Amino acid sequence: MKNLLVLTIAALLAMPAWAQSNPIEIEEWTVEWRDTRPRDPVVADDGRVWFVGQAGDYAAVFDPATEEFFSITPIPSGGGAVRHMVFDEQRNAIWFGTDTNNLGLAKLPE
Repeated sequence: MKNLLVLTIAALLAMPAWAQSNPIEIEEWTVEWRDTRPRDPVVADDGRVWFVGQAGDYAAVFDPATEEFFSITPIPSGGGAVRHMVFDEQRNAIWFGTDTNNLGLAKLPE
């Protein structure tokens, strides 16, 4: 048990050095709708990234292949804030919950 603890601590201490010598490439794209706090992205089967505007009460899509945002769709209930989306492959849809006590289903275009 003591050896496992020592190994765990040693691994954690070595991690910052590894991360500095093996940086992760990060790309970012500015969402077109200002101050809407995009969140909860999910990737559909076609590779497009669906997300919601936490402060904008909308669902939108980003296509990494073209680097374009499109299909902004207002959430009928106003959403309040959409939380935790999940892609449903069988239905080709996205399930989501809102702060207005609603469960939503967004059916994606074929």
